[in-house]
Amino acid sequence: MGTKIYGNVLVDVKEPKSALLIRADCEIFNNTIAGCARPLDITEGVTAVVRNNIFYKNARGVGVAKPLQAFYGKYYGYIMNDEGILVPLPVDKTRKSVFNYNLWLPDWKGKGPGGISADPDFVGPIKPLVVQKASVKFTPDFERAKAYRLTKDSPCIDRSVDNRLPSAGKARDLGAFEFGMKSPKWGKNKP
Repeated sequence: MGTKIYGNVLVDVKEPKSALLIRADCEIFNNTIAGCARPLDITEGVTAVVRNNIFYKNARGVGVAKPLQAFYGKYYGYIMNDEGILVPLPVDKTRKSVFNYNLWLPDWKGKGPGGISADPDFVGPIKPLVVQKASVKFTPDFERAKAYRLTKDSPCIDRSVDNRLPSAGKARDLGAFEFGMKSPKWGKNKP
């Protein structure tokens, strides 16, 4: 698996319709995705390994996206053959993504083995997004992200599997933040 997406807090993503649109094989682990229209859309024929994440109060579960129709039609992409000619690579609809050891609240029937559905017990306070006027410049809101740290009684503590990230306990916690470890040194928001 090439691309790895981990350690992110994605909150209140309503447009586009999903917080993450996955168009290539990847691993998605130890993220916290909350209050979004949909946490993930995975392109048909792509394999994503999704584990150790917290999916909290999203409007829907995971969606299936179509390949880039405008560019590829029924093909996923192109590959160069031995003669140096680009040939289409058909979508392999038999490939499936893997979901395990994630927290889903509300529950999602596709959560896979080891998945749980419980209140993750965040530190909070969870503040609603205040929409500002449209701007092309993105400014991260670190204070809102910090609200998604876990309390000591969280059911997410020591629940991760197959993970190479550092941990403060027996295993890494679910989600983006590890309980008991120092938070990253976030800078101040700059205009």
